[in-house]
Amino acid sequence: MIANDYSRYDLGLVPWLAIVAIIGGYIGTTLSQRLSSKMLAILYNVFMIMLAVLTLVSVGRHM
Repeated sequence: MIANDYSRYDLGLVPWLAIVAIIGGYIGTTLSQRLSSKMLAILYNVFMIMLAVLTLVSVGRHM
């Protein structure tokens, strides 16, 4: 870390990413305690499908 020059990277988003990660961890813990494992698996699959669709749409726009 000392030898590399990190001044060329925009680190302005790091605090926001940390906050969002903490909130996501809290929500994930709460959901895992309240939902059954089957429902969590369904929810996970739905999010993965949505992410795949968003990725394909993004790639399609830039072609």
